[in-house]
Amino acid sequence: MSWLKKIYLDPASQHEESWKTALAQLAQRPGILLDLGGGTPFQGYIRAEMIGPQTDYFSLDIRESAAPHIVGDVMCLPFRDESVDNILCNAVLEHIPNPQQAIDEMYRVLKPGGSAYVGVPFIYPYHDDIDYFRFSDTALQHMFSHFRDVRIEPMGDYVFTTTLFLTGFTFPIAMHLGWLTNPLRWILKTSQRITGTFQRRYQRGLTRSPVGWYVYATK
Repeated sequence: MSWLKKIYLDPASQHEESWKTALAQLAQRPGILLDLGGGTPFQGYIRAEMIGPQTDYFSLDIRESAAPHIVGDVMCLPFRDESVDNILCNAVLEHIPNPQQAIDEMYRVLKPGGSAYVGVPFIYPYHDDIDYFRFSDTALQHMFSHFRDVRIEPMGDYVFTTTLFLTGFTFPIAMHLGWLTNPLRWILKTSQRITGTFQRRYQRGLTRSPVGWYVYATK
């Protein structure tokens, strides 16, 4: 990302762009790419034209009505141990009663060196008919601790989260307004340098309060 984009774009836009770039690269990797909870194939971040010539893409969903490639439960995947090359699981773990079991299943079916890219909400309203959980970065570090390498990146920041709530969680509006909030971010960061230790600790906590998290985990 160019330095000009970094100045113009708010953190949410930057993080979203990085996530899309990572998924485009994931779609080009040879082997089996499993889209867990993906519903109808190619209706999310992964589109048909993104798939590499040596990539076999499969969408798995528990809802037969969604017409996935495979009807199955993310908490009990119908695959042999170490049989899948890479996994995408976006906005799914909050909707199942045992997300740790689903993460353990991802680890089980992934080949050594395989990756799981997972998106989950944190400061986010109740959505869909069934909605069980929200995840802090501390929880995610624990839940993915058996993976060899884990990187956890925020979806936006607390300023974007506030903007999203004020716009009724209308993402297009919040994203377009995002760059206008950059001066507010500068003011808040400056205030952290001049406030007391307790206040700085509280403000650092706000920086860990985004809309959600992107997890990049490698077995």
